[in-house]
Amino acid sequence: MPISGSDVALMYALSAVARSGATRSGHHKGLVYLSIGGTERRTNVMFGSLVITDLVDETPNRLEMPVQGIVPTKAQEVIVRLGSSNNRERIFGGHILQIRQAQRQSGSPVFYHVAAVDYTWLLGKRLVRKRYTNQTATAIAQDLISSYATGFTSKGVASGLITIDEITFTDEELPAALSRLAKRIGGYWYVDYLKDVHLFITETGNGTPVTLSTTHTSFADFGYDVDIGQVVTRVYVEGGGAACLVDRVAGDLTIPVATSAWYNASGCTIVSGPQRITYTGLIAGGAGSLVGPGVTPSSGPTATLAIGAGIDDGAHYYAFTWVTAAGETKPSPASATITHGAVAAPTVAPTNEGLSGDSEGTTNIAIGTTYEYVYTYGLHATFNNTSQDTAESAAVAIAAVVAAGLGAPYAQYPTLRVTHSSNAAVQWIHIWRRVTGVGTYKYLKHAINVTHSLSVYEASGADLPAANGTQRQTSLSGIAVGPSGTTDRKVYRVAAGGSQLKLLTTIANNTATTYTDSSADSALGANVPTSDTSGLTQPNGTILAGDTSIIVSNAGPFSSTGGWAIIGNGAHVISYTGKSATAITGIPATGTGAIVAPVSYNSTISVAPMLTGVPATGTTGAILYPITKGDDVNLLVQRDNTGGQGALGTLIGGGDDGIVEETIQDRRLSEEEAIARGDALLALRGASEASIRYACRDKRTSSGKSITVSLAGDTNVNATFKIQQVRISQFSVSATVMPTYTVEASTTRFSFEDLLRMARREPRAS
Repeated sequence: MPISGSDVALMYALSAVARSGATRSGHHKGLVYLSIGGTERRTNVMFGSLVITDLVDETPNRLEMPVQGIVPTKAQEVIVRLGSSNNRERIFGGHILQIRQAQRQSGSPVFYHVAAVDYTWLLGKRLVRKRYTNQTATAIAQDLISSYATGFTSKGVASGLITIDEITFTDEELPAALSRLAKRIGGYWYVDYLKDVHLFITETGNGTPVTLSTTHTSFADFGYDVDIGQVVTRVYVEGGGAACLVDRVAGDLTIPVATSAWYNASGCTIVSGPQRITYTGLIAGGAGSLVGPGVTPSSGPTATLAIGAGIDDGAHYYAFTWVTAAGETKPSPASATITHGAVAAPTVAPTNEGLSGDSEGTTNIAIGTTYEYVYTYGLHATFNNTSQDTAESAAVAIAAVVAAGLGAPYAQYPTLRVTHSSNAAVQWIHIWRRVTGVGTYKYLKHAINVTHSLSVYEASGADLPAANGTQRQTSLSGIAVGPSGTTDRKVYRVAAGGSQLKLLTTIANNTATTYTDSSADSALGANVPTSDTSGLTQPNGTILAGDTSIIVSNAGPFSSTGGWAIIGNGAHVISYTGKSATAITGIPATGTGAIVAPVSYNSTISVAPMLTGVPATGTTGAILYPITKGDDVNLLVQRDNTGGQGALGTLIGGGDDGIVEETIQDRRLSEEEAIARGDALLALRGASEASIRYACRDKRTSSGKSITVSLAGDTNVNATFKIQQVRISQFSVSATVMPTYTVEASTTRFSFEDLLRMARREPRAS
C-alpha cells in the first residue's frame, strides 16, 4: 500500500528505480552531484568550499568553488544536483566566467578558484532590434526568446498577459529587453536551471518552504532585527519641467514656460529654486500665426437682408476665401449675423379717427353697411404691388351712415390711423376692406411707411393675397478681390443657427464684389478650409521695436484677455493684453514683454505655454523670489502616509506630528510617475522594517518565496517574510543530510521596483 505523507520512505525516488508504496516523489538524499563540461566531477570539487548564491528574480545566481586535479576552462557548463545525477531538479546550472589559479606553496598541487553565473549570461549574447505593436506580452516574450535566445524555451512565460500597444527595442541585450517588457506590464522574469525563461505577474508552484516553528527539524541560527530609523511618512518627488521663458518677480500671477507637456491642466505645485509655487490653470500654447497681414482676406463681407424666398429661416453669417491654381486661403473674418424669415405683420389694428362725408363716398360705400378694415406691410418697391405683403393686421369694424347736413344722401367714410413698421424692408402700407364677415378683403389704397391718418373712400380693388412678405435672401457686398494669382473667390455660409461655414458658391472671377444669395441650407457644400494652400505670399513689412501691437495674419489663436507670445525660434517673448480682428494689442513699449528688436513679416508667432492662477504676494504658493529666464520650473508631488504619521507620532509622544520627510529628485518623471514613486517609497518605508536571518536544510528554500515564521515564547515572532537571498553551502559527497541554506528575508516584501510596477498596473483613486 502507498506510504502516507508522514511515513518514512523505504527508498529514494531515483529515476527508473522508484517503486510505488516504497517512496514518494521528490524524496532523495542530500548527496551532491556536480558536472563540469558534461563530465561528473565529484572527486575534483572541494565541496566544503562550494557556495551557491540564489538572488531574487532576474538577478543572475552565482556559484563559487575550488577544484583540483583538472584544469577547468572558461565557458564550461556547470550543473549541480542533489540526490542523483539523474535528478531533473537542479540547484544550479550555468557557465564558468572566471578562473583563478592558486598554489599554497611551491611544489604543492595547483587548484583553481572557479566563479560561474547562471544561464542568464547566455541571454545577453545577441542584441535585440525589433518593434511590436498591439501584441500581448506573452506573444512578445515568446518571440524574443525564439528569435534571440538559442537553446532556451519559453514554457515558463505566462499565458494571457495584457496587450501592449507599442514597444521598440533598439540594440538592447535580451535580458534588458525582457526587464523592460516585464516592467511595462508590472511583472517579473528569470531563467531557471533548465534554460526555461519565466515571465509572469504572479507565479505559483515550485513548493513552499516549511514554516519556521518549534517543530521545524533543521532551522538554526535565527536572528530577528527591527529598524525604525528608515521610516518615512512624507515624500516630495520633484519631476520633470520646463524652462521659464521670461524673468518673473515676486507677485507675478503667470509663468510662461517652454512647454506645457509636464504640467497638470487643473493645476498643482511646482518648484523653482528654493520656492514652492502653486498654480490653478494651464494654457497649452503652440497654436499661432504669421506676423503681417497674411494672405487671408482681412475683412469679411457685408451681408444685408433681401426680399425674396430661398434661405432657411434663422440666423446666418458669411465669409469668403481667395482661390488660386495651387489651392485656397483660409477664410476672411465672418460677416455680421443676420436673421432670415418672414417680416412681422402689423400688431395693432387700424383705429377710426372720425367720419367725413362728401360725394367721394357716394359710389364706394353703401349706407347702412358695416365694413371691416385691415392693413398690411408691403415690401415691393412699386407702391401698388402687393405681391410681397405681410399678413394683415387685426380688423376694425365701422358702419357706413348718411352724412348729415349735405344736400344729398352722401355716405360718411372713415379716417383710419395705421402704425408703421420699423423694418427697413417695408416700403408701403396697404389698406384693405370687406363687408363684415363677407368674402375676402379688397385692396383700397396705399400709404408710405409712416404712422399717420388717412381717409379711405376708394373703390375696392384686387383680393388680399396670401402673406408673402419675406426676407429670405441676402445681398452680399465687400467680397474683396484677391492679390495677383487669385482666380476665383469662394463664399461660405453657416446653416440656420449653425457655426460651421460651408461652401455656398464659387465666384469664378477676381472682379465681382457682390453676390445675391437665395440658396436653401440643403444646398450648402464642403466645410471651409482650416489651412492655407493658396501659395500666395504676403507683402514685406516690419514691426518695429517698441511697437505696442503686432499685426498678424490670423488673430484667432490668441486670447482676447491677453497672455504671452513667442516670436520666431523663441528668443523673443512678448506679452499682450488683448487682440483685435487683425492684431494682438497691449504690448508694453518697454521692459519685460516688450518688442526689443524689429520683427519681419512672415515671422512665426505662437501662443506661449503658460501656468496661470499663481497666487498674489502674501498668499501661500505665491512667487517669493525672482525666477530668471531659463530657470527650471519643475512639478512637485507631495505624498503623505497619514496613518504612519499618526502611529509614529504616538510612539514618539509629546504631541509630535509623526512627519518624517524624504525627497526624490528625478526630472525625467511625469506627474503620474512621480505619484507612483512617492507611493512606492511610502509603502517601502512607511513602517519599521523587520528582517530575519536563519539557516536550514529545507531544499524548497529559494529566493522570491515567502517564509512564514510562527515562534512563540521569548522569540515571539509571528509574521511572513520575503526571501531576498539564499546562500547554499556545506555540501557533502557522502552525507545523507541536505546542504545548509543560509537565508536573508525581510518584511519589506517588495522592492522599490516591485512597488512601482504595482502602481502602474493598479488603478489609483482620484
